[in-house]
Amino acid sequence: MNWPPQEDKLVNDASRILGDLLPEEVLYEFEGPCIFTSRSASGNLLLAYLAEDIESEKSLHYLVATVTEESIDNLKHGRSSVKEVLTSGWLWLAELSYEHKIKKVFHIQEQELPEDMLPADETMLWAHLEPILRVRLQGEKLVPGQLPASVLSQASEIAERALKSVFEFALGVGLPSSVGRPPNEIRELYNLPTQRFAYGSFEISFRSPKAWEPQPEEDEQLSLSLDDANGQEPSIPELLEKGWDLLRAGIMWASGQDEETFASLSSDEQLAVLESLYRLTPNPSGDISEIMLSGSKVSRIGTVYNLDQNISKRVRSLRT
Repeated sequence: MNWPPQEDKLVNDASRILGDLLPEEVLYEFEGPCIFTSRSASGNLLLAYLAEDIESEKSLHYLVATVTEESIDNLKHGRSSVKEVLTSGWLWLAELSYEHKIKKVFHIQEQELPEDMLPADETMLWAHLEPILRVRLQGEKLVPGQLPASVLSQASEIAERALKSVFEFALGVGLPSSVGRPPNEIRELYNLPTQRFAYGSFEISFRSPKAWEPQPEEDEQLSLSLDDANGQEPSIPELLEKGWDLLRAGIMWASGQDEETFASLSSDEQLAVLESLYRLTPNPSGDISEIMLSGSKVSRIGTVYNLDQNISKRVRSLRT
């Protein structure tokens, strides 16, 4: 790969294409505009992303892409990542002075860029848009346009069915084998809304339910007919954190990264966790060979846990 771009990629009369590249709407700012929309000389919408700050040359390198109003709306609502929007149209590398005057512009293609010049695949525009749970399914038969219906069904049910066990345990309503349906308020805690789909390998991301949103001061606690051990109704944050703590302990154990925390759980807690892992691991004889888990409530940014069919067999042997 030739980098930086050669002179044969230089755009003559760049202002005729990109205009002055002045911010129309700044979407992310840190000591200056990092991601912003602009208008080309002909009025087309552009998205600019600060890829490099070359202090020695007092230059800013922006990746500039043609976008649509719809794609910017998807970006703002977490339906598309920054990279997805940035690489969906024509792409240029614009070198600007610290005074935001265009110095040079190059035609560029995504595959020509060094990896560290683009945002990570799953980076959202703002931190609060980061999915709390991201599930990526992998397998030989997971081909766009030929996706088995059973795979889609399993993926869409993961959020509710996988979280049901640990959240019901955290709420003290018993294990999933209990008779009866949980109150609607409880189901809202683990019935995660779908945020976005992505293909390649099949991926589905989930955001926080509406029930997690901050409530007025007088309704800070979730109204439940269940009391905790102290006879007081637990608050929403307490319930959620306990459930996620259990799930994280199980995922770390299943991936072989921390077996001590899982071993320290009570037998009832372990059963609840195993029931959740049963829904988060691939069927040993199914089309899915591996399920990859990430998200703000599961791991640190950039950390992905891989649960394969061998792990699934271990979970199933302990669950019975």
